[in-house]
Amino acid sequence: DLAHSLVGWYQEKHWTPHGRVFDIGIATSKALHKVSQGVSPLLSGGVQENDNGNGGLMRILPLIFYLVGKPIEERFRLINEVSGVTHAHIRSVLACFIYSEYALLLLAGKDKLEAYQAMQQTVKHFLQNFVVCNSIEITKFHRVLEIPISNYESTPLYQCEENEIYSSGYVLSTLEASLWCFLTTENYAEAVLKAVNLGEDTDTTGCVTGGLAGLYYGVEAIPLAWRAVIAQKAAIEELAKNMEAAL
Repeated sequence: DLAHSLVGWYQEKHWTPHGRVFDIGIATSKALHKVSQGVSPLLSGGVQENDNGNGGLMRILPLIFYLVGKPIEERFRLINEVSGVTHAHIRSVLACFIYSEYALLLLAGKDKLEAYQAMQQTVKHFLQNFVVCNSIEITKFHRVLEIPISNYESTPLYQCEENEIYSSGYVLSTLEASLWCFLTTENYAEAVLKAVNLGEDTDTTGCVTGGLAGLYYGVEAIPLAWRAVIAQKAAIEELAKNMEAAL
């Protein structure tokens, strides 16, 4: 159902802000074309290393409301499937998993740094028992999870300088940039502006950062002037109310 809704967005412009699809990634367009041609959504996402754009990460956050209370194995399975509609490489899945585990802790009311450290321990413990995932992929996340690497001293992500943070369309860069922007700021507007001002893939970095900041600071922390000009604001608010009622 999710995959075919995405096809509706891709082909029929459903839930676009102004009636057009823009800036769609290659991996996303290829995957949704496959779904539209009858390929199973469990097999549609790209699995090559060059398929690790940020298109799965930027849409994963709403899933956390469904994940609340589920065991970690089930959370990972669902994230794997939802990311995998368009981005099925394990690196993309791990980025979505790390982001979602952190978001769940923020949703539960934990302090941002306390939640971050708890996420690191939870994810590392889970991955140690996840035999399908090789160690090379896990070490790709050494800055996020603070994993020691031989002959390399890894600085905790939130202590990195801005020139050490990259904000391209690569999923790992987007994850690191978004976590860094959120952890090194004190309010919603500051976090999102910091993300956008990194440059490169500004809309997605702002989106992924804003998801965490919105959970943590609440809707009232979003500047009123920003909320006032959201495209299809009334429809989005109605959708959110329906989602809350369903949960």
